[in-house]
Parts: sequence; C-alpha cells; structure tokens
Amino acid sequence: MREETTQEKTRGRPKSTRPPREMISVPGELAPAVREMVKAFRDVERDRKHSC
Repeated sequence: MREETTQEKTRGRPKSTRPPREMISVPGELAPAVREMVKAFRDVERDRKHSC
C-alpha cells in the first residue's frame, strides 16, 4: 500500500460514537406532545448516565 492511500484515510472528522439520528413524521397537532416526550426521555437518560 502506498503512503498516500494511508494518509487519505486519516483525513477529515473522526466517526461519531453516537447512534445516527432517526427522523419521524407526526401529525402537526401531535408535534408538541412528541417533542415533550423526547425531551423527558433525554433528561431521564442523561440523569441515568450521570448517576452511575
């Protein structure tokens, strides 16, 4: 393998360890409720990770 090829692989941003985002569609009138549910879920997950 040539040296150029090795250098090309190390360029750019490193891969994220976080899972990819998943987009969903909900009816407009449900959007605020879904947003609150996601916010509450993230708060619980963050608290759970910090308590360990």
